[in-house]
Amino acid sequence: MFALWNNPMDKAVLGYVYLSIMGFMLTDNFQLRLVDGPHHCAGRVEVFHENRWGTVCDDFWDLKDAVVVCKNVDCGPALSALSRAHFGKGNDKIWLDGVKCNGSEALLTDCTHDSWGATDCDHGEDASVVCSMLRLADGPHRCAGRVELYHDNEWGTVCDEDWDLQSAAQLVCRQLECGPMLSAPTGAHFGQGLGRIWLSNIHCKGNEPLLTACSAKRWKEHSCNHDQDASVICSDVRLMGGTNHCNGRVELLKDNQWGTVCSSTWSLREAQVVCNTLGCGVAVSMPQITWFPVITMGSTIIDLSCNGTESQITDCWSNITYGSYCLSYETAYVSCSGILLKPNLSLSHFYNAPTREDKLELKCAIPKFNIDATVYFYKMNESKPLTEKKLLNNESYALYQMTVLNILDITRYTCQYEFKSVGPAHKSPYSDARQFVGLRLMDGSNNCVGRLEMYQNHRWSPVCDASWTLQDSQVVCRTLGCGTALIALEGAPFGNGTGPMWMTDITCKGTESLHTECHTSSGNKETQSCKAVTSIVCSGALEKANISLSPPHMAFKKKDSLEVKCSLPNLHMNTTVYLKTKNYTFIERLPAGRSTAVLALRDLQLWYEGQYGCYYEVEYPGHILRSPDSETVHIFVDDLKWALRSSYSPCSGNLEVYHNDQWGTVCARGWDLRDAHVLCRELDCGYPIDMVWWSWNSQENGPIWLHEVSCNGTESRLQECQAKPFGTNDCNHKEDVNVICSEVRLLDGPNYCAGRLEVLTENHTWGAVCSENWDLQDAQVVCQNLGCGPALRAPGSSMFGHGSRPILVTDMNCTGSEGQLKQCQSVSLTNSTRKCGTADSAGVVCSAVKLLKGLSRCSGTVELFHEGQWMPVSSRGWDIWDAQVVCKEIGCGFAVSTKEGTAYGRRTSMLWLEDVNCNGTESQLTDCKGNWNEHIDGYGETAGVACSGHLSKPTLIHLPAVVTFERGASVQLNCTLPHLYLNTSVYFYKASRTTPVAVRTLSSSENYAVYTMSYLDTSDAAKYTCTFELENVGHVFKSQESNPIYISIGELQFRLVNGYNRCNGRVEVLHDGQWGTICDDMWDIEDANMVCKHLNCGLAILAPGNAHFGEGSGPIWLDEIKCTGNESHLGQCEMEPWQKHNCYHSEDAGVICSGVALKDGPTFCAGRVEVVHKARWTTVCGRGWDLQDAAVVCKQMGCGFAMSASGASQFKHGKVPMWLSDVNCRETESNITDCLASTGNKQNCSHEEDASVVCSGQLPRPTLSRSPTSILFNRGDKVQLNCTIPKFDVKSVVYFLKENISDPITVKTLSREEITATHTLGELKTSDNGRYSCQYELGRQGQNFKSPESAPVKVLLGEMLIRLVDGPHHCAGRVEVFYNNQWGTICDDFWDMDDAVVVCKQLRCGIAMSALNRAHFGKGAGPISLETIVCKGNESLLSECQAEEIKRNHCNHEEDASVVCADVKLLGGPGNCSGTVEVLHNDQWGQVCGHNWDLQNAEVVCRSLGCGYAISAVNIAQYGHGPGPFWLEDVICDGTETSFSKCKTTFSTGVGCINGTDATVVCSADILHPNISMEPESGEVTEGQALIIRCSVIDIYERLTFILHQISNGTSSSLFAPGSNGSVVFTMTGGNSTGNYTCQYVAHVGGRSFHSPHTQTLQVTLAPPSTDYTAVLVILALIVVVAAVVIFLNRKNLRRCIHKDSGLEEYTNLQDMENCDDSNKRDTTDTAERYFPAEGKEGTTCQDHSIAATDSMNEHSAMIDNELLVHD
Repeated sequence: MFALWNNPMDKAVLGYVYLSIMGFMLTDNFQLRLVDGPHHCAGRVEVFHENRWGTVCDDFWDLKDAVVVCKNVDCGPALSALSRAHFGKGNDKIWLDGVKCNGSEALLTDCTHDSWGATDCDHGEDASVVCSMLRLADGPHRCAGRVELYHDNEWGTVCDEDWDLQSAAQLVCRQLECGPMLSAPTGAHFGQGLGRIWLSNIHCKGNEPLLTACSAKRWKEHSCNHDQDASVICSDVRLMGGTNHCNGRVELLKDNQWGTVCSSTWSLREAQVVCNTLGCGVAVSMPQITWFPVITMGSTIIDLSCNGTESQITDCWSNITYGSYCLSYETAYVSCSGILLKPNLSLSHFYNAPTREDKLELKCAIPKFNIDATVYFYKMNESKPLTEKKLLNNESYALYQMTVLNILDITRYTCQYEFKSVGPAHKSPYSDARQFVGLRLMDGSNNCVGRLEMYQNHRWSPVCDASWTLQDSQVVCRTLGCGTALIALEGAPFGNGTGPMWMTDITCKGTESLHTECHTSSGNKETQSCKAVTSIVCSGALEKANISLSPPHMAFKKKDSLEVKCSLPNLHMNTTVYLKTKNYTFIERLPAGRSTAVLALRDLQLWYEGQYGCYYEVEYPGHILRSPDSETVHIFVDDLKWALRSSYSPCSGNLEVYHNDQWGTVCARGWDLRDAHVLCRELDCGYPIDMVWWSWNSQENGPIWLHEVSCNGTESRLQECQAKPFGTNDCNHKEDVNVICSEVRLLDGPNYCAGRLEVLTENHTWGAVCSENWDLQDAQVVCQNLGCGPALRAPGSSMFGHGSRPILVTDMNCTGSEGQLKQCQSVSLTNSTRKCGTADSAGVVCSAVKLLKGLSRCSGTVELFHEGQWMPVSSRGWDIWDAQVVCKEIGCGFAVSTKEGTAYGRRTSMLWLEDVNCNGTESQLTDCKGNWNEHIDGYGETAGVACSGHLSKPTLIHLPAVVTFERGASVQLNCTLPHLYLNTSVYFYKASRTTPVAVRTLSSSENYAVYTMSYLDTSDAAKYTCTFELENVGHVFKSQESNPIYISIGELQFRLVNGYNRCNGRVEVLHDGQWGTICDDMWDIEDANMVCKHLNCGLAILAPGNAHFGEGSGPIWLDEIKCTGNESHLGQCEMEPWQKHNCYHSEDAGVICSGVALKDGPTFCAGRVEVVHKARWTTVCGRGWDLQDAAVVCKQMGCGFAMSASGASQFKHGKVPMWLSDVNCRETESNITDCLASTGNKQNCSHEEDASVVCSGQLPRPTLSRSPTSILFNRGDKVQLNCTIPKFDVKSVVYFLKENISDPITVKTLSREEITATHTLGELKTSDNGRYSCQYELGRQGQNFKSPESAPVKVLLGEMLIRLVDGPHHCAGRVEVFYNNQWGTICDDFWDMDDAVVVCKQLRCGIAMSALNRAHFGKGAGPISLETIVCKGNESLLSECQAEEIKRNHCNHEEDASVVCADVKLLGGPGNCSGTVEVLHNDQWGQVCGHNWDLQNAEVVCRSLGCGYAISAVNIAQYGHGPGPFWLEDVICDGTETSFSKCKTTFSTGVGCINGTDATVVCSADILHPNISMEPESGEVTEGQALIIRCSVIDIYERLTFILHQISNGTSSSLFAPGSNGSVVFTMTGGNSTGNYTCQYVAHVGGRSFHSPHTQTLQVTLAPPSTDYTAVLVILALIVVVAAVVIFLNRKNLRRCIHKDSGLEEYTNLQDMENCDDSNKRDTTDTAERYFPAEGKEGTTCQDHSIAATDSMNEHSAMIDNELLVHD
């Protein structure tokens, strides 16, 4: 047997077994899961490593990575690879980063990735995946095809038997994230599948997350064939963010991912094709409406163009870009009509007395859309319309009048409407047919109940009830289309009507279709004697009831009272009303005349919660008739808590509400300023100041509790407003409400834009501002911050009352441009001896009018503050006198125009001010007459104003746009001004002249003037400006002068400054009598060549920027010069006008000109020699080239001495022509062209012989670095200094230098190939402190050339002290470090949470909460010590991080870095989120006494630390007692506080905890790990032996459920048991107990449940009884013999196959084990049939059989291997 090991085939067999076992073990050890997704095949990717779950960073994350993940979790193909924490942020380690898979890997860890735990990401970059166990196969795109499911590692189809076309097919489209379902074809529409048929008879409710969650027959249970395979066609276009699938933002499926359609030319043509594709009718508008989210970024951006006739959007032209952005006004939106509803036709009659004609008026009412429509009127069953009527987009009905001879004829009419935008027209269904029957029921609640009136003799009159019967009423109800007659009422309950009554002797059987079919003998007669009219109630009057709550709050508190009201139409009949809840029905009988039932609920309790609805019943002879059910209302009993979540303020952020013991968000649909006012008021947070409610970057992943919140603005709490029921919405978290409340407010004024000023402090308390030095600029900041109009006054002396708040600040000093008041300079009165009484509180009066979307604050559309929010003013009736009042009110001079209005498109009901009528003398717009009207459609044009105040400057340019002009040329000056729609005069001025050189008059439609200067001369060279003037309402207004432009004649004058000769240096140009510099933006070699030519300095070698030759001091004259090389001088190049730039002198441009250059070398002074010849570069042949020739080149270039000369192309080969050869210099020449040389002997000289030179001069600095890169070092550390030099291909000597030491501390010699020298400082000591540098030396023939010294690096010993200053406590503030013996700040470049973690760790503070930038805690005053800090987060000290000292001009104190560490921390636990509570007080950490400590207190601690929810507040002795004193006791939190410091508490003296132990907390992010143990400990049991497994955890939870997971023979099962005292025991018996076991528990705390991690795995195996050993040995021996025989036979047959087919060398693997010899097939038939079917096709080769045999044997081998693994 062992001899077989020497055979390659036997090795292959054993290797295969080994790899199978190892693969099984490796796969079994690697764990991956998807969490927080909608189902188990979608979520955030987490991997298990080092006994800890962690996330994966989304760097390079793509669909190939997702494919491998989906393979790992056995979830079918990958649908999408999501980034940016799509399913919420993780809260543990980020294990993997830089994952790059090709898609074929078995495990995610098989892909290339960075080291475990090495990452630069935060949890906002967690990767997610959506896998689909569903696909649509063989369709035109991934959203159309045959439905296939992935089950048992195999794809199979779905039978179309009883296939639910609507809900099931819609669910398929939703699960695949496709557009709406277009069709669900049956009968294998996309071809027959090949695999199994998995499911049939699928029925879905529509709310399931997966198709497999629907009800269906069991897997594989069906009676179908593949010709019944179900299919679905989903749209590859969808509309997102709208109210339904027919309106919203357009997204298109391209390359299997959804992209935003972005087009600046988007029109109704494209919109119509989208509507065509979705079956949504006609495109009615392309709005950018408030309830549509605005997208600015996208991974896929699609430009689209259609002609409007296409049936599918894919037929249009499109262009895709990736990783781009889309401006909001380019994002495509569509509003389609949807499926057109049928119109409603009504008929009315009137009599035209002068003509004595009866007129019939047909009214066709249609749905209202923003598009023109055509309405057609028809006689029933006639195709040709009677007429057609055109409706404009604001009209909703059409009228048609016709003269009729017999008003009561039997003609029936109908109508239809048609929309047409582009492409084919879309027609609605026909209305229901109507005819004029001459009967009506009046003054009832609807058309089917009321007083009966009849039309006769050209008038309507009531009918007398004498002899009127129920049968007669039956015919009336049937005639009117109102169902059955219930009762004919007596006593005229609906009034007697007017005019005479008709007495009729009509007699009906009750079965007639019309009353005219009833019998009458004498007809109808007028009567004056009838005492009562006929009143009828038809069954059609039973409309559904209306149910409501009073008050209509979204939620109620316990003990509240409310009423549930059910209102029904007043039928004047006895009715029975049923009010239904989930458990009860309340019945109330209403007598005739009453129409409202009331259920009064007092002392509200939880059991009243639920859904309420109602209906009613009426009795009529022999029957009971029931009304339709009402809509439902919900009663929620919950004292709602609200919070705004953000990292920097409790008064701004995502809105969350606490309901059902869980925080959730609020959808922005329906949210408006009134709702935000109530919220800010409830949170004591000022006024809402942000009008954008959506949270585009929301990382929330909890429930969305509310939508359609509706407040009137006067409520004291948001809970008192109306809203849709909790959790009943289809919003996503991108629509979460985001609110920013102001930190200032104005109280006791006439509106929120005027009043006494109060400011919000960091402690969330309000304080006043002293009126000392309070002025209009300070008030302007407040008005701007509140979104009010301009500041009008800044009153003091408590004009708006004294108030009760303390005055906190004085001497406010604002410039007026600050965004917030706290950014202004001020003097704090806290702890100050200065006093300012409440009688001196500052006030603010802002204008209640503001102008929006204008070119300046004095122009735009008009809005007025009214009833708590800003409302538009209509342009209807708006004129110059109204505008005059607005300009006066906002301090902007006089009105010059009313043409600044815009169309106001908001598809909601909107209130606005119309028909404003001012006479121009009013001081405020509210003093003028006007009407507040509500417009349901919300469309119209707003009033606009352009005021004279601060008329904007005109813009002056010249054409052509060059900076100098030739003598005799022409130039055109263009002066452009804002569109004012008034006659205007424009003046052109030259230099300082007061008289204009030209005047132009513009009409009201023109906005630019032209002045042409011809035949330019030197006298025209000057500075020019323009201004404009206008007259309006008797006043003249003149604008400011434009910015000047310069006209220069002739060539520019240049000079080069600060160079080593006249042909190199900083470029300066003479203009307006002053030398100035040129900015290096766009500066290149072509621009530099122009300067060199002008100075007769050859050509430019370099065009350096960044002030290479030092910074200039004069003006920066020119910028963005773009020369092509064809210009005659620089002045003809394209460039910005004189002095227009965005540069500093650190960007001054330079030039190095020369007749010779050294190209492609490591430095300017080394390279291939090129010389200028006929204004172009040429090379030099290297024949005879020596050091004397090289010396002249070095001298000419100012590069010192020649160090080497090569004639064999030492550097890259040249590509320009060769000019010189056989150069012979004496070394005295100053120019290479002065040497003897040949210009004609180059025929045999190639570029491989180009002459090269290495000069000594201006050797570049070397670079010195240290390793490690820490800022400070400890005594005994080792530091390595690395000096890197340029590559010269010559030997060099490197000197390591230390400051204040004259001699080098060490010298290193480098060969030609080496460029780095190293010096190690071992076992550092104090004397090693200091600055180190290095330099290198090159030598030639006794001459040595030294480089400049490198920039120094410091080696410092000791600890770097750090502190946090100007923050609320010791553990929050601006970061300062003690470095170089002084305190300094850190620049915020690359400042992140890893750096903050180290700071908090070094200061012994709590965990890092945030890493802040932009001088969040104010600007520092000392030096900026460090520019960049790069920490990994695992360092103990900041000095251990990599850092760079500050460089010149890179940072300022506005970029000071800050940190907020928690002022509470948890010690002794396994992580940062559990342990003993410690708080910071007096800069010392101390304990919290556990007396009265509860879960609400723990909840606030967990929230403060960002650790999730509290799951325990029970003392855990293992956490121990901290070293500090006891600071707090009797802590009381209500659970909603955002910081632990906001809870109520008693400060202890620090001596001890009298009534309790230490307070401890366990948060959900640090849930305790369970333990597992078993008996017997070996895990080996015999048949029938009991196995005892104990699961346990520290006993701290309210309630526990333990779960024991067992995996045995590939199947998993779980046992559940409640825990007692933190443990539970599971008992099994031997035969059923083998497998792998883990424990897990579920902690039930406060209505929430938390799942713990799994324990380590215990393995249980079955030990065979001792009596079976002999049998086992016999079986093993038989297996060995059989295996040997099989291998022997296969080897023998294999040789025959090898000789018969190919060569021996091609068959050395398992595939060779097939018998390929025809003569031996009969001998091996039985063996072969075990592994594969008998051959049945001619032409099958032995290789084909070999492959089939191998596949089957591999499968058989894997089965055996798995069985052995299980039994081992």
